Amino acid sequence: MTIHKLLLRTVLEAVTEGWWEWRLPENQVYQSEGWFKMLEYPNGALAPSLDTWVDLLHPDEKEEVLQAQEDYMKKDQSWQLEFRLRTYNGTYKWVRSTGKVVDRWPDNSVRKVVGIHQDIDEQKQLEEENKSQKEKLMMLQGVFQVSHTSFNIYDFIRKRLVYSSNVNHLKLNTEVILDIIHPDDVQKVLDHRERIMHAKDQEVLETEFRISDKNGETIWVLVRDSVFRRDENQMPTQALGSALNVTHFKQLESQLNDRVRQLNEISYKSAHQIRGPVATILGLVDLLKQETHHNYLDETIIGHLETTVKKLDDVIHEIILFNKK
Repeated sequence: MTIHKLLLRTVLEAVTEGWWEWRLPENQVYQSEGWFKMLEYPNGALAPSLDTWVDLLHPDEKEEVLQAQEDYMKKDQSWQLEFRLRTYNGTYKWVRSTGKVVDRWPDNSVRKVVGIHQDIDEQKQLEEENKSQKEKLMMLQGVFQVSHTSFNIYDFIRKRLVYSSNVNHLKLNTEVILDIIHPDDVQKVLDHRERIMHAKDQEVLETEFRISDKNGETIWVLVRDSVFRRDENQMPTQALGSALNVTHFKQLESQLNDRVRQLNEISYKSAHQIRGPVATILGLVDLLKQETHHNYLDETIIGHLETTVKKLDDVIHEIILFNKK
């Protein structure tokens, strides 16, 4: 080995994690000490051949990586590939391989290839975590859309929403949020926040109020909140909550109440109208009872009639009292 080659190899080993040199005629591969260290093998523990490297490749990437490397070598291009290699303890580590043909025979066949392996395992793990987080976020956003429920985080320190899955037409600050609340419900919302400040861990508080949506229409929302972050003095700093549009249910409730009021009015009027005839029948029964010439059958019929009419009178009396409440 010449002085220049020795110097170059020394520099490469000093500035790279792991560099390698592949001599095709002998099918020999030189890996630097850093290369072995990166994969946690003792220096020189593996046979210096391409077959060793191929055996270390993860089965899921082996065919693709070998084909890509062959294609680059034919085109005389440098390449950069990412794949997993088996470490000393049997696990796999992600590496980025950069290589290039540096010497060819007169017939243009490859004589020597050199390259560098970089440990990107931690980077890949972060990418996978970020991908997983994005997928979870997309799933949650899908859930929000399907459920028509807004999930919010309110910050008591900054006194504003710091996140809302649905309030995208507003700046998330206190003044604007209060502006969209119906004037008659503002105090109810402020009281609700005050209760949250004194809530216990995992205690869920709920309230209903009206707001203006992005189209300016008034809607009812059912809000459920719980403290999920506190400061060192155990004072709430953030609350996690949900807001469900219950306008349709409120409309149904209003319609139902109207119907109940109508039925009450009808029953009240009917009760008064019926009570007069019932009183007349009771008076006639009393007259019949005063007659002295009755046989057993007459007395039985009169008794049943009196009992039935009194029950009817009691029902009418209850209807009238109910409607007076």
